[in-house]
Amino acid sequence: MAATQPDLEWIVREVVRRLSEQDPAVSPAVAEPASSEAVAAAENEVWLEQQVVTLATLDGTLGTARRVVVTADAVVTPSVRDLLRAKGVELCFGRRASGPAPQPDVLPLLVGIAAVRAPTAALEKMFVEEHRGAELLVDDCLIHATQKVAQAAAAGTRLGMIVTERPAIAVCLANRRAGVRAVWGVSVALVAAAAKTAGTNLLVVHPTEHSLHELRSITREFVQGSHVCPETWNAALA
Repeated sequence: MAATQPDLEWIVREVVRRLSEQDPAVSPAVAEPASSEAVAAAENEVWLEQQVVTLATLDGTLGTARRVVVTADAVVTPSVRDLLRAKGVELCFGRRASGPAPQPDVLPLLVGIAAVRAPTAALEKMFVEEHRGAELLVDDCLIHATQKVAQAAAAGTRLGMIVTERPAIAVCLANRRAGVRAVWGVSVALVAAAAKTAGTNLLVVHPTEHSLHELRSITREFVQGSHVCPETWNAALA
């Protein structure tokens, strides 16, 4: 039987508790309601420093906030994501600025749709409705579309996506440009892992290999994930 959201919340808290018993450096406080020192609230915005964000973490912190900013490597439970989505609160992964207000690392999305034989109207509508400020580039030429998206991703002005029935070609083309860390988004789990290990800034998806719901989840995971290349791989990848 699949675990329910309350079960997942309990599992997360129990894992943190057991880790803290084995290693004092791992504090169970990450699963408790945030303290005033751990939460910095700007107008319509809340900053959370916890490594693990559960429903207990949000207790009493949301208020009228329209955006919640967590650290780039934070683990956010599915029930928290669902709650924020239901309340219309944006979830951002970012870093604290030198001042008191957080500066989320959230960039607008540029989506290139190219070399797709199937109708794309539903895809285009999904991107526009799901991701505010998303810009669409529909092009018959995969090479041209990939170059445009890769250029924006490398410059750091946009997050890039390529929607194509030739994803392997698009990944190869995109990664020819310095500063691009493109991956083929075959699943939500792979996209999440790539964000943590490589700071992916360009995602390639095959539109007919996923349902519209799956594509929405994959894209959401990409947008909300980390796009900062880890220090270990920065010299080689960035």
